[in-house]
Amino acid sequence: MYVLLTLAILLHVAYCVLILGIAIVNSNKGFDSKLCKPTKNTTPVTIVIIARNEAHNLPQLFTSLIKQSYPNALMHIVFVDDNSSDETLATAQSYNTILNVKCINLQEYTITTHHKKHAQALAVQAATTNFIICIDADVILNTDFVSAHVQHHLVNNSSFQYGSVLFTPPTNNIISTIDYNENIALQALTRATALRNTHVLCNGTNMAFSKAAYMQLNVATTLAIAPTSGDDVLLMQQFINANCKVTYVNNSSATVTHPTTLNIKTYLQQRARWLSKQGAYTNTLLNGTMYCIGIENLLMPLYQLLMVASGIMLYIYSIHCGVLFSTLLFCIITKISVDVFLIRQYKKNSVVPPIINVTLVIATLTYSWLVWVVVVYSKFNIMQWKGRVVR
Repeated sequence: MYVLLTLAILLHVAYCVLILGIAIVNSNKGFDSKLCKPTKNTTPVTIVIIARNEAHNLPQLFTSLIKQSYPNALMHIVFVDDNSSDETLATAQSYNTILNVKCINLQEYTITTHHKKHAQALAVQAATTNFIICIDADVILNTDFVSAHVQHHLVNNSSFQYGSVLFTPPTNNIISTIDYNENIALQALTRATALRNTHVLCNGTNMAFSKAAYMQLNVATTLAIAPTSGDDVLLMQQFINANCKVTYVNNSSATVTHPTTLNIKTYLQQRARWLSKQGAYTNTLLNGTMYCIGIENLLMPLYQLLMVASGIMLYIYSIHCGVLFSTLLFCIITKISVDVFLIRQYKKNSVVPPIINVTLVIATLTYSWLVWVVVVYSKFNIMQWKGRVVR
């Protein structure tokens, strides 16, 4: 019993050191706010958007594209409709009178699996420029988003680059708060490792790359063996493995805003897809970090149950287990403390609005229980994405 408790404490210490390290790196350097625009905007750029049933989100996305400080004449948009059942394709086509939009209908191609990665490959082939930016259909772009990415590419000559993702503040909803906090933590990890020139995570809704470098990777040959999701991190890994230059755009202008998840079903489906591609990651630092965080969160509900049980035995039956109770209470309190500290430190030096309220505290307490739900859910349910079975 004491051996297991000692191992659990050592893991907990490792977790706390890891989270504190991520928080400190984020607090030491904020986002750059100055945008050094080129004297002449002459670099054409292709913006790739892959969408499925996103007709309701497209107006705000295209509005943010129209409002870009970068010349619209230099922006070429390749829009791929992934078998939508709503008016997604028609909505995108309606903006062709304002922006240079080329639409691709995935229904015209014989594709039975890995739809998004195939769509990405088709979009890259259709791109008429060397510099390509990938975004999702449900985001809103910062006004200087394209300018920031182009300028970073010109200065750093990177083959692959990626920026941060902001998330809409949650409502007084436990699921949206958990989703918000988890995504903020992932962004903090992404940024902390990137600032140390170690690239382990990125988000497909805010990344850019060179078409020439992409074509040299021969990405199409890996589509059949790669997980259904993973068109971002796994793609970045391919660039890294090919010794291409990968950089992080640490600029508040190079950000997109993504909505938070509001319902439990969507949350579970997304996390189950994330879990399914864990085995495909080859980065040792990423795998070690994720396993440390995962095991700590899986153990936390057990700590809570054991603490309650030891408290009952101590209070009712006078069984001396005060050391166990105190140790478990310490682990629970310190975990919650470092988690909240990480979120606060990331927000302090970013453009994320601070949100610390009762819902946040409850969400932090219940998050570890939800991790168990995700694990069980992924084992006994068929994964879906917008009505499509993906496994």
